[in-house]
Amino acid sequence: MWKHAAGNRRNVVLYIGLVTVAIGVHSVEPLILGYFLNTVQAQGVTTQNIGHLLLILLLFPLREFVAWCLWFPARVLENRNAFYVTSKYKIHLLQGTIGLPLEWHSDNHSGATIDKIDRGTGALLNFSERTFELLDTGISLVIAAAILIYF
Repeated sequence: MWKHAAGNRRNVVLYIGLVTVAIGVHSVEPLILGYFLNTVQAQGVTTQNIGHLLLILLLFPLREFVAWCLWFPARVLENRNAFYVTSKYKIHLLQGTIGLPLEWHSDNHSGATIDKIDRGTGALLNFSERTFELLDTGISLVIAAAILIYF
């Protein structure tokens, strides 16, 4: 994917960064919940601290909103890049096929060649559109391991 993203690599790095930060923001949920429960256990629920507790609870929708504000543009950039990479790859394969000598074309069935090119570009499109799944799994694993080691 990186090879055929030439000219669009800045967007690849940008969407990977956005997804990484969005996953990090989304992963603070246990910390917010722990802070809320610690506050309730230490101070109880009183009229003096109810405002503070509500502010802590407002961090949940705020966290979700911030994560989506990062996630949505990242996914748009990812899908645009997937289309860009797939089209460049298909052009590369078709130019290579067209450049072959006529003897090769007469010996090989063009429908089978076109089918292989379509399957290859379809697989690249599928992978490029779902890069976020790999990032989500990997980053979540690293964050979970770091939290387990720290606490």
